[in-house]
Amino acid sequence: VAIGSPLAGGGNISLPTGNLSATTTFNVLAINATTGCDTQLSTTATVTVNPVLSVVASTPDNLICEDQTTSLLAVGAGGTSTYSYVWSGAGAGDLNFTNIANPVFTPTPTGAQVVYVFTVTVTDSFLPTACTSQSTVTITVDPIPDNSLALAAGALSICNGTSTTIDITASEAGVNYQLRNNVGNV
Repeated sequence: VAIGSPLAGGGNISLPTGNLSATTTFNVLAINATTGCDTQLSTTATVTVNPVLSVVASTPDNLICEDQTTSLLAVGAGGTSTYSYVWSGAGAGDLNFTNIANPVFTPTPTGAQVVYVFTVTVTDSFLPTACTSQSTVTITVDPIPDNSLALAAGALSICNGTSTTIDITASEAGVNYQLRNNVGNV
């Protein structure tokens, strides 16, 4: 089966194979441009094609609070094992390692919701040129309420069997506050 168009000789030439999806052995037909006489070259060339390499990135928790952690997971398949992994993206600096399959993400508190998109690149051990594949995973980090607000008892001393209030200075809109003692919710 002819592949591409014939190229004129006269020195070194390169005949493009097109994209390959399986190991293929090629032969070349030499055609005299003037007479049309042809012959198949006596040697062949085999191109070995690495099996398709893929990677899937995931996390057990796509939504966390900024005081929590979660792990990322990359699973490589196909290609030629052994695999190496590299994580990148805006939150990569908050990973415990960027060069392992399952790093831990501990976000830096920002006080605002942040959506992090992580990209993992897997590289296989195919020689002479390793193959790569990529996948992404998204983690949304929500802010926690400000925990530095000032608390004060409405009355510092009260009679037995009476109550007072615990006052919060500058409470945040959109945040509910639950009074607790050292044992649990009150």
